[in-house]
Amino acid sequence: MAVNRNRRTTARLLVPALLCLALLASAPRLSAQWPDLGAAAAQLGHAIDHSKCRTVAVLDLAGPGDKVTGLGAALSNGLSTAMSKEDPTLQVIDRAHIAVARLANDYPPTIVIDHGSAMMFGQELGADAVITGSVSVSKGKTLHIQLDAYRVGVDKDRRIAVQHLTAPMSTDMAEIAAKQLRLDADTPPAIKSYFPVNSPGFTLPRCLSCPSAAYTEQALHRRVQGVVKLMAVVSTDGRISKAAVLEGLPGGLTAQAINVARQWRLTPAKTPDGKPIAARQIIEPQFEVY
Repeated sequence: MAVNRNRRTTARLLVPALLCLALLASAPRLSAQWPDLGAAAAQLGHAIDHSKCRTVAVLDLAGPGDKVTGLGAALSNGLSTAMSKEDPTLQVIDRAHIAVARLANDYPPTIVIDHGSAMMFGQELGADAVITGSVSVSKGKTLHIQLDAYRVGVDKDRRIAVQHLTAPMSTDMAEIAAKQLRLDADTPPAIKSYFPVNSPGFTLPRCLSCPSAAYTEQALHRRVQGVVKLMAVVSTDGRISKAAVLEGLPGGLTAQAINVARQWRLTPAKTPDGKPIAARQIIEPQFEVY
């Protein structure tokens, strides 16, 4: 629940910049040497079914470290396939559809690291349950996997199940883990259409109505402060149609910043002859406890 006491939020519009975005690289399939995800998939599926959820999105696993790699994506692909086999009555959202939806919203791979952003993305996908998690490596030899299932949108995104797995870290796993998922340089045409409005003669978007984001109770209790940096697309009608997280904050503040940004109304960017044009803009909702 969002609260408005004892806090101040402000927002800044920064000079726009073009980003190079592209399709997610395909993650490798699991070989026989990889962890057996069947038992974990069955346990998670049972818990999700018991919580009366019917549609689940398996998001990329974060890690190793503070990034999202091909290893986490490959494990998520395997888990998604295993869940579909273990419980045919459960609707598991196709992983390719998830990748397309993430790109369509300009969300970076690291959206799965921030819990609030991951839950928001799951809700946008139409899921009532989301599986996230992480991978880590101890002493370079043992792979540790944590899988978390959450019920989305109710009970404050309550965790309904968790599974822990370990497996020897093989050479091919290490090679895949070294490949960080990124936004490539081959930008789709739809993305290239957004013009660099910092060119001479172009006018920048300006706020007409840009309300502040409310604190969450969790963030207020923890006195979380700082800035959420978003790369937004300001459409020709002055609305923010897309918002990608560049830098987030814990305690649900990243999701709060995205939600409030979608309520903003701005003057659109314009060409030298006065024609409105969609443009990218960095915006920074700021959270401060005082």
